Amino acid sequence: YEDILYDRESLLDKLLSCETATEIKYQINNILKEACDRINESQNIHNNQLIEDIINYIDSQYYDIDLNVSKIADHFQINLSYLSKFFKKQTGQGLLDYINKVRIEKAKEILREDTLSIKEISKKVGFYNSNAFIRVFKKYEGITPGKYRDSKV
Repeated sequence: YEDILYDRESLLDKLLSCETATEIKYQINNILKEACDRINESQNIHNNQLIEDIINYIDSQYYDIDLNVSKIADHFQINLSYLSKFFKKQTGQGLLDYINKVRIEKAKEILREDTLSIKEISKKVGFYNSNAFIRVFKKYEGITPGKYRDSKV
């Protein structure tokens, strides 16, 4: 709060010390640029925190069969369309793509360390059925989960 008062006084002093319209214009431009810089910095901090929160949420909820873009938008109380565009802009990848990649990485860990069936693994990492799991796994890894397991054992 003290910074705001100081800034107001400082800004007023700068403007009052101007002797020409050109100096006033120059000072106003500087004031506006500084204000925009502060707003952008604040927005960047907010955006970084929101992305971190979304990623943490996905990392902690990947196993939920109902986890999707809509559920994440509801959780963060963000418009679905905005969330999708925001996530893509901030990370360079689609939100559903990210969810699937997290699930596949978790599945790969289980495939390397456990003897659960493909059906059990698919449910454990959030897929509704093993066919969807196999299809998505093959899309990202180029091989089926069974072949992945065989190649890692």
